[in-house]
Amino acid sequence: MMFWKKWKRLTKQEKAAIKVLSQIKKIVLKKIPKEKIVSIYAGGSFPRREMTPDSDVDLWVITTDVKAQKMITKLIKEIHKKFKPKSGLSGYALWELKTGKHSKQITKKRTGPRRFIKYMPNYHLIYGKKLRQEDFKMRSDLTDLKTMIKVFQTMFLPWLKNKQINFQAILKQTFWLADLEFKVRGLHPAHSWKALCKIAPKKHIVHAAMELRKKKSINKHTQEEYIKKLKKYLAALHKEFGR
Repeated sequence: MMFWKKWKRLTKQEKAAIKVLSQIKKIVLKKIPKEKIVSIYAGGSFPRREMTPDSDVDLWVITTDVKAQKMITKLIKEIHKKFKPKSGLSGYALWELKTGKHSKQITKKRTGPRRFIKYMPNYHLIYGKKLRQEDFKMRSDLTDLKTMIKVFQTMFLPWLKNKQINFQAILKQTFWLADLEFKVRGLHPAHSWKALCKIAPKKHIVHAAMELRKKKSINKHTQEEYIKKLKKYLAALHKEFGR
């Protein structure tokens, strides 16, 4: 049974997302040899019922090898803007999940394979074999937190400056940074941004991120002020956990 079957009072956007998910799944199964597809998972704001007007329908296709994953990368370019909500198609080759490394043959920016494994129990299998988290190597929450602090400083913020990612992507990553912080502190919120806000102190940055996430447009000054706050948050985390 698909995860949305038990939902009540579906929104117009959720109904559209269900249709998009089904269409993308159909295209993937038509374009990629089925023997090369291990699994297809759905995740992101749609299954969490936290969609905004700009939310994508996130799907991950796990393939048997890198060659098949390169076919997924090509497919992403073909269909990204063809749907509304937009397609958030991505994926990994099994080798990437087992090693925790991105293949150098695929240049598309993707979330690290280890993060996919860490959060995989929260995703929904919509096709193929259910992967077992224990079959893959995982890092501790503290190691992941240290890594993500570094990734913000060396990748996300420079990418934003160079317009390789947008401001909404920074907001999204802020939530997962905070999620790791709370886990290291011994808290284990449910897999949702609303759950993070419920346990966060009043002045925590996730509240600012949530308010901005709800806005249709965010002016340059507001973005700059948020980035200043984010940099202070990163510095505080590095001071406490980064050594």
